[in-house]
Amino acid sequence: MLIRSDPALMEEIVFWEIKRREEQGDLQIFRTYHQLADAIYEEPSTIRREVEFAKLHEKFFRVMGFETLIAQVLSEFAPLAGKVAEVFVARAIRPQDEGADLSHFGNRIGIKIRAERFRDAESLKTFMRHEFYHVADMLDPTFGYEPNDVQQVSSPAEESLLRDRYKVLWNILIESRLRKAGKPTMAGREERFAEFEALYQKLPLTPRVAVFDVLWSAEQLTHRDLIEMASNTEYLLERTGTRLDQGGERPSEAAPLPGSKCPLCRFPSYTWGRVSDEITARRIQEDFHDWSPSYGVCVRCIEAYESQEQFIGR
Repeated sequence: MLIRSDPALMEEIVFWEIKRREEQGDLQIFRTYHQLADAIYEEPSTIRREVEFAKLHEKFFRVMGFETLIAQVLSEFAPLAGKVAEVFVARAIRPQDEGADLSHFGNRIGIKIRAERFRDAESLKTFMRHEFYHVADMLDPTFGYEPNDVQQVSSPAEESLLRDRYKVLWNILIESRLRKAGKPTMAGREERFAEFEALYQKLPLTPRVAVFDVLWSAEQLTHRDLIEMASNTEYLLERTGTRLDQGGERPSEAAPLPGSKCPLCRFPSYTWGRVSDEITARRIQEDFHDWSPSYGVCVRCIEAYESQEQFIGR
């Protein structure tokens, strides 16, 4: 695979490495760089100078071993070699900008990395390994990745929750495989559990821990599994073989699990209401004999029954 890097990223990394070595008393690379740079400053054309400096920084980026670090991690992902022609390493400014993705045709990888990561070789390799696992999954037919495969949502808040859940579930799956391969991970078990717990707070503690334990040791999950788990808590429990009443705990009656199916319309809901009106509750029970007010109802169904009451009168 051809490896290309952002000129601005290489320039920042080369300057930092030269300064680091200079502070440690190694002046050889400092002198070599400035000898070559001084010659470029003699070039009268501004455009030509920019081109020559880009070449100079690329040369030192390779000499200093940074491109070799990237190649070493890529060599661990043999299946990518037959599918990906090029990897482009771009400069990320903020942590949230970092990450890897595939081109439209799936033959090129783009990975954004902050320059600071290159100051710690092992940390850099851990980050890249994690991101290339994402890409490997995208290209794996058994994972079944579909970039436009999204669930129907009723609000931006629900969409954000599903996206965050999907990301956390996928990261847990990748960390699990990295551990089994004896590789360092981006985050430990406690940190990943904290992320998972924050997104599934309505699950009682015992089943919440049980679900996470299954995910943390999972051999393989698919893209569709992750989407269903993110959007449907009942599926998450079923897929991990977890009972909601494990440990004798019950979810709060005041707040059904987000992503659970409404007992009336059977659609997953993130907006729940309570039926406090006795007449409305009785109407619902006439249609759904096993339903109880403690089960909750999605807001849409409540609105439908209340509209019905207004229409037929009391």
